[in-house]
Amino acid sequence: MNNSSRDSREHRGNRSGSRRVRNARPELITAARILRHHQTDAESILWDALRGRRQGSVKFRRQYAVGRFILDFCAPEYKLIVELDGKIHAAHQAEDAARSDCLARYGWRVLRFTNDDVFQRLPVVLETITRSITDQHRCNVDEQHRG
Repeated sequence: MNNSSRDSREHRGNRSGSRRVRNARPELITAARILRHHQTDAESILWDALRGRRQGSVKFRRQYAVGRFILDFCAPEYKLIVELDGKIHAAHQAEDAARSDCLARYGWRVLRFTNDDVFQRLPVVLETITRSITDQHRCNVDEQHRG
């Protein structure tokens, strides 16, 4: 691949035109790319439901590097993150909370679901995600009318 096609791919969807608006290190972006090729069963199921603007025409990304984190799924336009927590996360709840707090300081909202939620209650998971996006959109419209 030549540099111009790589550059245009990196800029795609980036309205400001700056190359690394996400502030992610190149090695983290590479790690995210690897994770996209080795997703869990729960991630695969949820991605199938989110991809291609299937939830309210919202663009989702998976294994997306932002800052020092790799997000399971996110809708950058709405600064919404969807994290799936497997059994290992039970031992890392404090770290997950700190990560969510850090991302919240930059305006991101984090929704957390367990893998079992995806396996057993996918419609509820999708409804929660859609409701969060709708609520955010409603807040943005209200702010525009006030300003």
